[in-house]
Amino acid sequence: KTLDLCLAALLDLLSPPGARGRTAYIFASDEDQAGDDLDLVKKLIRANPKTLGAFLRVQKKAILRKDGRGVLEILPAQDVEGSHGKSYSFVGFDEVHVMRDWRLLEALQIDPHRPEALMWLTSYASIYHRPGVPLFDLMAAGKRGSDPRMLFSWYGGDYSTDSAFEA
Repeated sequence: KTLDLCLAALLDLLSPPGARGRTAYIFASDEDQAGDDLDLVKKLIRANPKTLGAFLRVQKKAILRKDGRGVLEILPAQDVEGSHGKSYSFVGFDEVHVMRDWRLLEALQIDPHRPEALMWLTSYASIYHRPGVPLFDLMAAGKRGSDPRMLFSWYGGDYSTDSAFEA
């Protein structure tokens, strides 16, 4: 799931920049997870010097487009107030199962001036499985299929969106 998230962020970063450029964020559950995610992206770039490396520059805490039209930052999710109001083309959340409330997701709502923006969430099942907790509420919405903007994919022992995995 983390690899899928990192590849989605890289795809966004390398997409045509448009008038506002490309700004991608991945919010990980904590500083260690953010470091792991950033390390994975750096390894992908180093392993693909003629493709990814030709267009991207690795820095200590960010990945930059060489043409100056985009950036990918991977951040720990604890700074809700500092995250409020960011405008992005892509935002991903790794390890949503640790979120007990909606504060970070509310702080990072999609900018209405960026209709191309994409929000991507990855997670295992949460031990905080009750109404009002983001993963619980999002799973309920995904199961209902009531939001046409939401693509919901889940593989678990008790539920899967993939009919090939039904018991």
